[in-house]
Amino acid sequence: MTGIFYYIGGILWIGALFFTFNILYASLLSPPKEGLIVIFFAFTCYSSIVLLEYFGIIPYVGLFKLTPYLYKDSQYVITTTSMVGLVFFSIFLTGKSFAQKLGQRSAEITQAKKELEEWGSRLEEKVSLRTRELKESKDNLSKLYHISRVISSTLKLDDVLKVILDFSVKISGANRGSVILLDEKKNIFSIKAAYNLSEKIIREVTFTKDENTIGWVVKNKKPLYIKDLEQDKRFLKKETVDYKTKQLLMVPIVIEGEVKGVINLDNASFTIDMINLLMSFSEQVAACH
Repeated sequence: MTGIFYYIGGILWIGALFFTFNILYASLLSPPKEGLIVIFFAFTCYSSIVLLEYFGIIPYVGLFKLTPYLYKDSQYVITTTSMVGLVFFSIFLTGKSFAQKLGQRSAEITQAKKELEEWGSRLEEKVSLRTRELKESKDNLSKLYHISRVISSTLKLDDVLKVILDFSVKISGANRGSVILLDEKKNIFSIKAAYNLSEKIIREVTFTKDENTIGWVVKNKKPLYIKDLEQDKRFLKKETVDYKTKQLLMVPIVIEGEVKGVINLDNASFTIDMINLLMSFSEQVAACH
């Protein structure tokens, strides 16, 4: 670059323009300390050629011959050299400021892109969740429709109870279940439909209206979900039967404002939507009782 500057014409300012490429490169892509070093070397090379020509140490070589005497004019040499040094430094500061703003803008764009990607991911999750909810709602409506058809096709309560219990176990994943109804004459609840229960339990297990968890459901007339029966004081284990239960959901069957039965499901995790669906099943039982 110094050679190009020399043959263009040392003291003529147009030759100094070739140093600006290095300075711009340094200001945009180099750290501030390295950029200042580049400016120092550029100005040193520039001023060295000017001084060497001025003192006649090297011959004046100029592409432009219009004003060859200027390289001997001391006032012109000092003024031009000073101005070129100032221009070099101004170019560096301007380029560095531009580079900082460009870097800041790039960081803002990167952050905005990241936020947009996060927003897109959240939107995708919400759409996926909503799609699953709609599918579950459709499946639930299908189950209710099927149960309604079964109920409308038979007048046998036992058949209705069996269908509803089978659907309840299937959708909840429970490993045991039962439907117990109130015997108005004996004033006790007994099992009328069962899934995966022994004959002994079906035959021997009964509850009074104020006994254990049955009593709570009868009193409150709403579902009862117990996650850990071993720690729940409302549950007293029947010593006469082998009835190992960890989790329990009890859904009341309410007829004319009174609990006339309960759907029991054992050992499964239940969501609010699932409990609401099972409440719809219990309403179907009440409708045909």
